[in-house]
Amino acid sequence: LDQINSLNVSKLQLAWKYKTGDMREAPRTTIECNPIIIGKNMYITSPGLKVIALDAASGKELWKFDPFYGASASGVNRGVTYWSDGAQERLFYVAGSNLYCINPGTGLLIESFADSGKVSLYNGLGRDVNFTWVTATTPGIIYKDLIIMGSALGEGPNAAAPGHIRAYNVKT
Repeated sequence: LDQINSLNVSKLQLAWKYKTGDMREAPRTTIECNPIIIGKNMYITSPGLKVIALDAASGKELWKFDPFYGASASGVNRGVTYWSDGAQERLFYVAGSNLYCINPGTGLLIESFADSGKVSLYNGLGRDVNFTWVTATTPGIIYKDLIIMGSALGEGPNAAAPGHIRAYNVKT
């Protein structure tokens, strides 16, 4: 970025473009996220609520994680969150009513996290809320070894789940 200035910004050219290929299958999604770059990889989310790793220099797809196994998905997505302690690293991402823990190198779920790599956002709310919708519209924030998550809930007087803010241990 120290090479770009007001004198040369008009000369910038497109380096690469990546098409997720799932716009037709996900007409009812809201994607409002920024990609993140860790090392040489860029991690993005798609309108079809997939996580995709790209080589940041070339745009080449490295892997794609689809929690819906090819089925159409809808909802809100605002990206991924990254954690590392220097020895381990993890991506966290919400799709539907689950928080997923993904290996950034392989795109596979980290099976040792929660229930085989995911935790249901319906859990831990203090009462049965299976009659309503619970999700998170933000990727959460990392503090030490915790991922802190809010919730997006229904707004009806009898149809809303508790709006707890929860923290999950990133390792377990």
